[in-house]
Amino acid sequence: MKKTLGLLAVVGAAAAVVAYKMKKDEVKKDIKQLDEDNGERILRTVEEQGFEPIDYDSKPEPFSAKTFPHLEEKDIIEITKASEEEFKKLGDVDVNEERPIQHNVKFKKEIDLEEFKNIVIGEGYVVTNGEGENELLILHISKMDQDDISSKVFYLADLAKAHDGEYNGWICKQ
Repeated sequence: MKKTLGLLAVVGAAAAVVAYKMKKDEVKKDIKQLDEDNGERILRTVEEQGFEPIDYDSKPEPFSAKTFPHLEEKDIIEITKASEEEFKKLGDVDVNEERPIQHNVKFKKEIDLEEFKNIVIGEGYVVTNGEGENELLILHISKMDQDDISSKVFYLADLAKAHDGEYNGWICKQ
């Protein structure tokens, strides 16, 4: 009788292991199917939103072609040089240190100024009137990381040019 109970226990354990493995394989199939279904649904949703999948085989376009469509190559060069000069004035700074940055933008028409102003305020910038007519000062706190500041500078310069404005540089107190 003891041998029979022991044998039944071994057979029961083996059956439990087999059942567990079968259930685990079934769950894996369900997860894989769920991933495939979600992947297709996500792809459909992205395409419905007007986004296209990334084509990794295509060659990248020049820097200004898509990123800053309103800036010409000469604008980018001038802005880059001016930013480099401003960083030189600051000397050695910790890239993680946050400081107030002030940008200067001038417009020909007040309506262009107002449109620009509404957009940048919506982006979280603080905007005040500059000293001249149709001139704005755009303020924000930024880490002293050159890439971070440059991206904001190019964004504001491109947006200003799109609204018939002129970006006149940035300053930071030491």
